[in-house]
Amino acid sequence: MLKNPLSTTTNNEALIFVALQAFRSFSRNPAFLAIMKRCSLTPVFNAYASSSSSNIKQSAADILTRIIDEHESHEFDRAMKSLDNDIELQNKKLEEPEEIVKMKAVKSTSKPKKNDSMEKITKWDEQKVRDFLIRQNLIVMISICDGINGEELYNLYHMCKTNSTLMYRSLKSELSKVHHGVLSISSYLHFVSRLSTVCDDDDAL
Repeated sequence: MLKNPLSTTTNNEALIFVALQAFRSFSRNPAFLAIMKRCSLTPVFNAYASSSSSNIKQSAADILTRIIDEHESHEFDRAMKSLDNDIELQNKKLEEPEEIVKMKAVKSTSKPKKNDSMEKITKWDEQKVRDFLIRQNLIVMISICDGINGEELYNLYHMCKTNSTLMYRSLKSELSKVHHGVLSISSYLHFVSRLSTVCDDDDAL
């Protein structure tokens, strides 16, 4: 039942909660925790971490904090912090005195915005998504993003921004189990960074 998150009907929620509570208790046992990690149960609990039931969501989140490899989580958090610092530094370099900004604004009132001549990511079809991934050297993500359009890619980006750690684990698991590939932290960060250049521009419009 736990392997089918879509079956969380009202009648099943109580049973699912009891099952998650049992896993939560077992995960406190080092021996059982090692078995849970070897069984690659992360995708199962990931699905319940976004449940509409607060009890189920909390139980799944507690389990995930235990079964996610501590070293990998540390490396991921460190990489994300480094990326945030780089973005902040880049933003500071782009900042200009208020007077210069105003002068440029006056001069550019009759000129179209940079994005006016560019198609929004939400308008991309599947081929444009694939072309974008190839141009940005995101070959490893092509199999995961196969068949999705620009709007779906845009939504995926915001899912990654909202819960970076869980999305990294989920995408890594899918790439490994379904497509037999490897998603490194650096590749994931590059994917998020490249998408930010097109998705955040759309948000600003």
